[in-house]
This record gives sequence, structure tokens and C-alpha cells, in this order.
Amino acid sequence: PAHVHVLSPMLTLQGAVAHVDMPIESGPTMLLPHSHKYGPGYLAWRRPEVIDLFAERHVQTELRAGDAVFFNPAVLHGAGTNHTAGEHGIKRMGNLLQISSAMGIALEAVDRDRMCRAVLSALQTRHADGWSAAALDRVITATAFGYPFPTNLDLDPPIDGLAPPSQADLLREAVLNGSLAAEFDAALDAYAARRRTH
Repeated sequence: PAHVHVLSPMLTLQGAVAHVDMPIESGPTMLLPHSHKYGPGYLAWRRPEVIDLFAERHVQTELRAGDAVFFNPAVLHGAGTNHTAGEHGIKRMGNLLQISSAMGIALEAVDRDRMCRAVLSALQTRHADGWSAAALDRVITATAFGYPFPTNLDLDPPIDGLAPPSQADLLREAVLNGSLAAEFDAALDAYAARRRTH
């Protein structure tokens, strides 16, 4: 639906970090300024007239190693052509980033269960060393899934509230209570089992 295409760019920030110098001839990202204002953008990028406009009016900026570029993902964009070649050609290297809103779902799969298990001990140490609740919450928010849905409400009913505990709630509780790794592993396994549909 059209309204989804209009709203979806507001849930993501697109970007790239250059790991090597990328002069124009090496083909850094091409961007079409103001194209995010064109409503049918996502749907129209394959139209011949849009392809021609992009080819005619796109811009590129030279990037130095360590530079970052961030932009609205609705800006029409694409990789440039690397015109350097041979032994002294530039091998472009960069990290492409999509920073997703908490109100959306990320493009790539993230194994949050494994991440939670990996950070438990370090967070318990930081907590014992006096880290603030805000500092702990920042790490927990970045690591664990904080939204308790979707779930199987027959197996995972809300307790003391309108929603069942989230993965972030379990990690926070394990940090504050000093749970053993085996106890936390069992809690995460039970959490996953409650969310199954069959």
C-alpha cells in the first residue's frame, strides 16, 4: 500500500562507513538529491524515466577512510561504477548500515538469544562495579528484544501487567539478581518455548 511506502523511510536510517579512501573514480554511493520527496519513489525506481533522471542528476561525494554518510533510505541511491582497474585499482571497502527504529523490524537477522547469553556475565560484573541503571539499560536495550510480541498468549499470558515479560526483562532480572548462567539459559529456553505456536 502507498501509505506504507511513505511511512517506511521514517523507520530506518541508511548509511555507510568508508574503510578506504574512495575518490569519485572508485564509484562511491550515488544519490539523487530530493528524491525522497517523490511519493512513489520505492515503486517507481524501475521506470525508464526515473532511471534516466537518476543517471542524469545523481551526485557522488569523495569519501576518505573513516568518513560516514547517512541518508534517508527513500533517497534513490546505488553503488557507483569503480573505474579504477589493474594492480593499482582501488578495492572499495565499507560497511553498509541500516539503523532501524524500535518501531520497525531490522533488515538482517540478529541472534538476540545468543547475544543475551554472551553479555550476562559482563553486565553482572558492571552492575557489581556500580554501573548506573541507565548504563545497564542502554546495553540491555541494544542486546535483547524488548517487545514481548508476537507470542502465544495461551502459553505466555501477561502477569502483573498488560504484556508478558520480554527478553529484555529476563536479561535485566538475571543481571540484577545475579543469576547463574545455567539459570539464565533455562529462563531463555523457557521463554522461547512459551512463544511457539505448536
